[in-house]
Amino acid sequence: MRRIPFLFRCDGSPEIGMGHVRRCVALALALRDLGGEPVFVMRPIADTPLRVVEQAGFAVERVAGALDTAFTVDRAMAVGARCVVVDHYGATPADFRQLRAAGFQVAVIDDLADRDLGAANWVLNQNPDAVDMSYRVSPECRVLRGPAYALLRPEFSRIRQSQTRKFSANDRQVLVTFGGGATADTCAEVLVALNQAPRSFVVQCVLGGEGAATAGLDRAVADSKHEIRIIRNAENMADLMAAADVSVNAAGSTCWELCCLGVPMAILALAPNQAPNASALVRHGCACLAGFASQSGAIPETIAPLVTDLLTDPRRRSGMSARGRELVDGLGAHRAAQTLMDLSVTEE
Repeated sequence: MRRIPFLFRCDGSPEIGMGHVRRCVALALALRDLGGEPVFVMRPIADTPLRVVEQAGFAVERVAGALDTAFTVDRAMAVGARCVVVDHYGATPADFRQLRAAGFQVAVIDDLADRDLGAANWVLNQNPDAVDMSYRVSPECRVLRGPAYALLRPEFSRIRQSQTRKFSANDRQVLVTFGGGATADTCAEVLVALNQAPRSFVVQCVLGGEGAATAGLDRAVADSKHEIRIIRNAENMADLMAAADVSVNAAGSTCWELCCLGVPMAILALAPNQAPNASALVRHGCACLAGFASQSGAIPETIAPLVTDLLTDPRRRSGMSARGRELVDGLGAHRAAQTLMDLSVTEE
């Protein structure tokens, strides 16, 4: 059977994080399982995003411009793609129209509903508040909304299927992760805040791949009452999450991975655009809001008592775990990929 080419356009960096890249890789893996042949176009602005894509087995075409649509069109034609998947806040309505005028189906992964997507054939927003967003799309556009389409890599579904969670008041495994854009300073402040807890934890602190070590982080680890392990460029995030009793994390795409594996969350919103996800997860009952980082980056002191309360209340965590697993089942990438494959076959 002839494999169907797809071209992905996304970027990642310490500033914008790894969420765009990781969810594109998840969708690309699902497309490959269904007979697709994805290729990526990316800016070489950081090593980690390129490495993540290449380690997943996908070719990467490097582009110099911020969002060079002409280059994207050229590469899509070169590989024979019929569909271009764009996950990029910098893409404009004019970029989408240019792709459509060149004869491609246009698929957009989006969070904000703040652009005219009239040229798109397919739009995906995996966030819970997507059902309340009004998208400017054509009547023929397929719009996929909500965590049923959360784009997770297949290892999360595999671990979920073999996982049996048990909760005890003696649990002490804490995961601290703020995604691929996490800085060492942010993690250091969380470790300092956790030092106010009345009991000691085992803390796995995962840093973004490009985050440089800082004196503040070294000092926070040295002064901590907890057992601290600093992990960079983690390639086993699903395993680390599965081993956690509680996670302290931002309200980005990492939340859907934690939901899938039933990890209770203490969410710290690091930016205004994370507030809707944070609120939705709290409403659903799978997370508690630790607070919002201030404009100066200060971490709320509520983290230590909140994590302590969660660890000493296994019944509460069991309920949070079950509700997280209800929200995200780990099959969203397959569902989304099947709709893209159906679209491509229909258009042939």
